[in-house]
Amino acid sequence: MLVHTLKERETIVVGFGKSGLKKLARKIMENIVFVLLLFAFHKFMSFFYFWLNWSWERETEIPEYELHSDCT
Repeated sequence: MLVHTLKERETIVVGFGKSGLKKLARKIMENIVFVLLLFAFHKFMSFFYFWLNWSWERETEIPEYELHSDCT
């Protein structure tokens, strides 16, 4: 990919043009946002699963006095 410098601070990537470069940048940003949202959803679901599992274990725990009740 060749880069030509026209004037100061203005570069055009040969093969894309300005509008093509903007479209490419937009697609890259959309993909980055999608991956970040997917990662956040994954973290939320893993935390929710952990919390649900923890609360279920707390509800179904057998109290210690019931474990030793028939030893008397």
